Amino acid sequence: MKKLYLFTILAIIAITIFAFPTIASPEATGLILLGIGVTPIFSGSPIGLGQQPENYINQMIRSGKTGETINFGYGVGINVAGEVMTADETIAQPFVGIACASKDASDIENDRYLAQDPIGYLHTGILNVHCEEAAGETDTVRIRLENHAVDTTKLKGMFCKTADAGKTAVINGAKFRNTTTASGTISIFLPDSISLTND
Repeated sequence: MKKLYLFTILAIIAITIFAFPTIASPEATGLILLGIGVTPIFSGSPIGLGQQPENYINQMIRSGKTGETINFGYGVGINVAGEVMTADETIAQPFVGIACASKDASDIENDRYLAQDPIGYLHTGILNVHCEEAAGETDTVRIRLENHAVDTTKLKGMFCKTADAGKTAVINGAKFRNTTTASGTISIFLPDSISLTND
């Protein structure tokens, strides 16, 4: 009898969750009382720079040590010493991925790593980045490898859609995953193999 009663309660909870998802909070359904934790994969709350807005089955995150201050969500490269640096045309590997957000960053309050921090960077997958201009899903994804000559808000490591000869490069196969109406946060997909075409 007790088993039938418990089964009936669980069935009612399941029906409530699937039929009325907007009211089916853990508290409303009693799942907390039953010791079943319920955490959505994507909470719907804003996700910041360097964070993952959606899953990608072949995601790859690599690690290293920073050689300078690096902002979350900025493009990164690797210098001749093997240190991870902000993406830059003058270093050995100008662009290898995107700096992931980390609680281990020395300056997490300002969303950045300091020199000599351990760093994780996305090589393949989807991550939120800083885009220097309005962009959308049909636009070409570029990485800035040198600071803009005049506009001091457009810095190396940022992403963009507009070519700036000698200073930006197309990330072949990369895609914007959503839209931003001004400079700010946008999601980018990086393909399994990264290659650049300089502007």
